[in-house]
Order: sequence, then structure tokens, then C-alpha cells
Amino acid sequence: MDPALWMELGVFVVLLVFSGFFSSTETALFSLSSFHLDQMRRARNPRVDLIERLRSEPRRLIVTILIGNEFVNVAASVISAAVIIKLFGAENDMLNLLVMVPILLLFGEITPKVLAIRNNVAFASFQARPIHLFARLITPLREVIRHVAEFFITLVVGKQRSQGNLVTEDMIRTLVTDAVGEGALDSQEAHYIEKIFDFGNKSLRDIMRPRSDIEFLSADLSVPELIAQIKATRQSRYPIFRERRDTILGILHTRDLLGVDLGRLERDPHAFRKLLRQPNFFPESKPAVELFHTFRQRKLSFALIVDEYGGVTGLVTMEDLLECVFGEIGSPSDSEDPDRHLVSEFDDGRRLIDAGMSLDEFNQAFAVTIDCEGAETIAGALLDAFGELPATGASIVLCGMKLTVESVEFNRISRVLVEPPAKASDSEEVSASVESPGVSEAPGSPMAVVAEPENAPVEPAKKVEGV
Repeated sequence: MDPALWMELGVFVVLLVFSGFFSSTETALFSLSSFHLDQMRRARNPRVDLIERLRSEPRRLIVTILIGNEFVNVAASVISAAVIIKLFGAENDMLNLLVMVPILLLFGEITPKVLAIRNNVAFASFQARPIHLFARLITPLREVIRHVAEFFITLVVGKQRSQGNLVTEDMIRTLVTDAVGEGALDSQEAHYIEKIFDFGNKSLRDIMRPRSDIEFLSADLSVPELIAQIKATRQSRYPIFRERRDTILGILHTRDLLGVDLGRLERDPHAFRKLLRQPNFFPESKPAVELFHTFRQRKLSFALIVDEYGGVTGLVTMEDLLECVFGEIGSPSDSEDPDRHLVSEFDDGRRLIDAGMSLDEFNQAFAVTIDCEGAETIAGALLDAFGELPATGASIVLCGMKLTVESVEFNRISRVLVEPPAKASDSEEVSASVESPGVSEAPGSPMAVVAEPENAPVEPAKKVEGV
């Protein structure tokens, strides 16, 4: 074979190696995360500072890599065309296309990039110095190409309005997921980070305790009646109202009653008024994170939530805000009994529960999955399913369980009788979703309603279509 032909083949192989070098450099440098850079810094990698300087100017770096990559690819294509013509003649010049495309893709793009993404720290450490020297060498050419490219980009999309990289919430969530996979974070830490992001999207309406769960005390109660109410309800703070529950005079902290002469409070109404603390009102639409900062700045821990008409709709405490991130936190006013919502349990497996039981607690207690958008308690799920406030004795079948409304107080479902289904298998997972009112249910579906009049004889549950 002609020695010149061997030389051309040798130059072609060298150019192919350089093509792989530029392709892998792009992948290695741009795939590094801040986590990788921190690892390199802790390992005292001598190239970490140079890598950060290169990455600090991404447009300069990408133009440098593209210039080098395009130059060697074009040169390799020209040489391969000359070799093809010498070996097979000019009439077979199309053979160059069939040969070069797979070779460049396999050895100049795909293989180097795959290797670089798997070993990005090692590749970046090795290639940072050469690419930095090459960038300095072609500075004049790079600047000309960059300005020409920016001119045409400006014509098409306009001027760039902001500088720097924008870090989005999704990017951080992805980074957290990657950190858990690599062992930098444990699952509990990642859970807290996810909860913090969710917390930033919540308003007070999402986390407040509803008005129906607030223990109000009337200012017209006598001191003995007041003390009896406090002992019965066991709360630490009470809104005190006059005539209407929307007319709040102040907040009574039970610890303020310690050491106080109760007889004097009975004789002097003004003495009782002095015990009350100024109520703080906030709108339902206020972001929860803003209330958290307000609590810290003003040293508050209790707020009443009002609607646009001034009516009290709920309350939020610092404990409620913290529970959005850290989960259930016990307090002196909370019951430590895990079955605090269980009113009574019968020998046949039926349970009478407080309808204020949260859906999460209900699902965990009965090993089911009831999902109802917009409802947080089993009472809310039942209201959504019935489409109206049901009468005492009305029943519904969810997840194979018959739920009977045992009592309704002040336009609110207060107690529910739950009849769990027969366990076909210990490993069987039962799930259902509460549909909106008016959606028909086919026979055998997981949800059906049995409307039973109050005080009527209890008959076996029937499944009927519709809610």
C-alpha cells in the first residue's frame, strides 16, 4: 500500500481521537453538579478551581468545544473522502458517507459521551487543562464566531434579559433525589426538604383548624362555668367572644389563670378582661410561610383566620406550621392516645369513631386508601360522597366497608360507625376514591350509598347507583 495512504489513515485516526476528546469534554464538564465539585474539593483535586473557572463562562466553553469538534470532524471527513477515492475510485464517492457517519457517531460522539457521563469527575479532571490551553489558543477566532452568533441570535429571539443560570424548584427536587441515590442525604432529610417546598405553596386556608374544631368560650360565662369548660375541653388557649363567635374580645391563655384569685374575677369583670390577650387576625389567603415569619418577628404563636367578610373561619398555631414540615408534634393539649378518635369498639369488629378523624389516620387504621380531593377528614369525605349533609342513619359503602352516620351535630357529622369488610387475604390491598356527587356507580363498584331514614330499622346494606 502507498505510504502516503498509511499516513492519511494515521491522521484520520488521530482526528477521530480528538473528536472523541471534544465530545467527552463537553459531556464531562457540563454534567458535573455542585455535589461533584464539593466532593472534588474535599478530595483536594488540583483541577477543581480550573473546572469552576471554565464552567463559570458556559458560552465561552461551549463555543471553544464546538470549534474544536467541528474542525476535527470536517478534517476527518475530507481525509476519509480522499482515501475512499484512492481505493475505490471517484465514482464511489458516496461510499464515504456510508463509512464516515457510523464511524463518527460511534467513536466520535456516542462512545466518548457515554464514558464521560459514567466517569465525569475523572474525565473533567484530565481534560480541564488541555481544553483551557486550547481556549486561550483560539481566543481571536472564538470571539469573532461568538459575536457573529450573538448577532443572529439577537435578530431571532431578541436581547437576553437576565444573566446567569436560574435555579428552579424542580432542579433542586431532582438534585435532592440524586443526593439520596448517592447517599449524600438520607430519606428522612429528603422528606423534610420536599415538605419545605410543599409548605411554600400552602395558604392558611390549607392548614388552619376549621371553625367547627375551635373551642370558643362566651364572655357571659361565670367563672365556675368557665373553669368547668376548660377542664372538659383541655385546651391551652381559648377565643373569648361576646354574643357572636365572630366578635372576639381576646384570647385566654389557661396558664394566665394560675395564681389568680378566682373570686376576684367573679366579682370584677374588668379583672377578667385584663387577662385576655390581643387577638391577631389574618386572611385565609395569606401564605403559610409569611405567617411563619410574622410569628417569629412578632413573637406570636396563635392566630385567628378570617374570611373577606370578617367571619372567623379557623385558627393556626406555630405548632400547625411546624407540623407541615415535621409531621405530628405532641403538645400538652394533644391526646397521647393513638386511638383518640375511637369512641367504642364492638365484639363483631365494628368501630364507632369521631368523624373528625383525618383521612390519613383512617386509611392507616383500616388499611384502606380513601382519597378525596378537598377533604381532610372522614366527615369531609362523607359529605363529598353524599353531596349533602346526610341524616343520622344514612350509610355508604367505601372500600367494602359500610360507614353509617351515627350522629350529626350543628350541621356537622360527628360520629361514624365503621363496619370493616371480611379479610379475604392479609396481603390484599383495598383502595377506593370518593367520587363527586352525581357520578353513577356501576354494580359491584367500591362505592355505593344506602340512604336510611333516621330511627328506621337497620336493614342489610344495598348498593345503589349514584350518590
